[in-house]
Amino acid sequence: MGGVVASGICLLAAPAVAEPATANVLQLGVGFRYGVDATSGDTLNPWAVGLGLDGGYTLPSALFLGGSFEYFFGEQVGDDTNGASANLWQLSAEGGYDVGLGAFVLRPKLGLGLANVHEKSCAPALDCTSNDKSDLALLPGVTFIVMPPGFNITADLRYELVFASKTGQGLLFTFGIGF
Repeated sequence: MGGVVASGICLLAAPAVAEPATANVLQLGVGFRYGVDATSGDTLNPWAVGLGLDGGYTLPSALFLGGSFEYFFGEQVGDDTNGASANLWQLSAEGGYDVGLGAFVLRPKLGLGLANVHEKSCAPALDCTSNDKSDLALLPGVTFIVMPPGFNITADLRYELVFASKTGQGLLFTFGIGF
């Protein structure tokens, strides 16, 4: 009986999770991206350095609905007469749940979108060949948001799967500023 009473007291004394500061707020941002190719094999990194725009809205229930556009400059080896390059752009919609932690917000999320990979290869005395392919992308991740007055700073970590003939995998890091 004493254990039941002690458990009840602990539950009553436990602080409730605060409503996130993002509730009922439209969020827009711009930021720096970096992606690491996690695909096994000898391929060029289509992610590398990139830029992105994102936006969304957090409902009163703390459910976040948003989307992003990102352009990654990718990787190049060699030059335009004897080399290869790969880069990627993507457009995605995402949903998440905002957990308020005082002046911070933690947002586990899942994105679904379209990734377009552009590959080009050139060899001496031969024409260059290029290939553009768009495929479904799945992006589970988490965003950490710091909210000083008037703006916000975000850090984001996502694992991306691009469902091509050979599934591409990337680990994406983003840092942004918004309002």
